Amino acid sequence: MARCYQCGAQTNSSQRNGSAICESCNGRLKPRETPLDLEQLNAAVDEARQNYRAEIENRRKTLEALRSKIDRLERLKVTQIADDKVELAAMRLREALRNFVVRLKERA
Repeated sequence: MARCYQCGAQTNSSQRNGSAICESCNGRLKPRETPLDLEQLNAAVDEARQNYRAEIENRRKTLEALRSKIDRLERLKVTQIADDKVELAAMRLREALRNFVVRLKERA
């Protein structure tokens, strides 16, 4: 049994770019066409990295703003949404990096 390259969970299901991926992660990632040249792949990695950093910063600001809120349920909902956005951005960054590495291996 293999581990999902996105979340690390045990899986024996799907493959993406030659690596195991669980059904949950596979369902969250939208299929994209992989650009063929390294410049495009590198640009995709840079964009995904910037998006990930922006989501981390948005989450930090959100949690800071919520310190003053009294409603615990509201805080939990907003925190969960922020956490989900960070997780999705991280998954997209890992996929962009994976595509870049796969393309590098194909060139070798």
